[in-house]
Amino acid sequence: MRKIVVLLISIFVSFSCFAKITSNSYPFEDQEYVYQIYYSDFPNPGYSFRFSDNILFIDIPEKDDSKQEEGIYIKERIACNYFLEEKTNCLYLVTETKRFQVLYYEDLICILIDCDNYDTYCGIRKSSQYVNIPNSNKQKNVWIGIEDVNSSRFIKTSSFLTEKLNGNEIHYNGLNNYMWQIHIPWCEGAKGYGTGEWIQKQFFHDGDKILLLNGYVDPNHPDYYLKNGRIKDVLISTEKGDYIVSLNDSSQLQLIDLNSEVSGDIKLTIKSVYEGSHYKDTCLSFFCLLVRK
Repeated sequence: MRKIVVLLISIFVSFSCFAKITSNSYPFEDQEYVYQIYYSDFPNPGYSFRFSDNILFIDIPEKDDSKQEEGIYIKERIACNYFLEEKTNCLYLVTETKRFQVLYYEDLICILIDCDNYDTYCGIRKSSQYVNIPNSNKQKNVWIGIEDVNSSRFIKTSSFLTEKLNGNEIHYNGLNNYMWQIHIPWCEGAKGYGTGEWIQKQFFHDGDKILLLNGYVDPNHPDYYLKNGRIKDVLISTEKGDYIVSLNDSSQLQLIDLNSEVSGDIKLTIKSVYEGSHYKDTCLSFFCLLVRK
């Protein structure tokens, strides 16, 4: 009888491990995504990652400057089994050696954030209508299908929060160290929940959709999202006019259709908020412009 019980336990454990790897049928699965990632000022060629039969295939960029000069841009290619798990309203992709937070919008956009070092892999579906935009002298940081900026010359805010953590001063000004390094968001610095506070970015290519990530999203601290305020209603000011949009209280990606191509300065002004459970700081992890072919 004991042998039978042990056998049943072994079968259950084996099935549980298999069940974790079995697809949960998320829209980004069985898709291929192309992306660019920036280390310092180095714009790489089009890397990619894809999901196929519960296997993640991903190119890891080479950060060694001397190898980049030799034309070696890919450090390693990984193919590994994965399983997906939901925890505290966040979705994680787990492999034998890595853990990523997954952000996605339908099957169009998928972002993987490495929980160890916050390296961010942002991809647009390979077959989509959004394409790579050549870099220009004016704007180095241009993503495949996405234009974003990472300089105080191009980003302005009405206020931002500053605090000291472990002896270091942190500025929550929306300027991340690397492109789309989703780690330090914009948190307004006014009293109360920041109604009327704004963040503005300048874009150099026309786009008709805004992609944003509401609240404070941190893969290693999912509780930050509900503890801080999130934007509920936002006024979007563009060269073509103003839009008032209601945002979902969601830690996933959201896409706003402007119904018109815009460029130049785009300002987001907080009109109302979802209140935080612990803090009155209202946060926005990022926003950018999608650019059509």
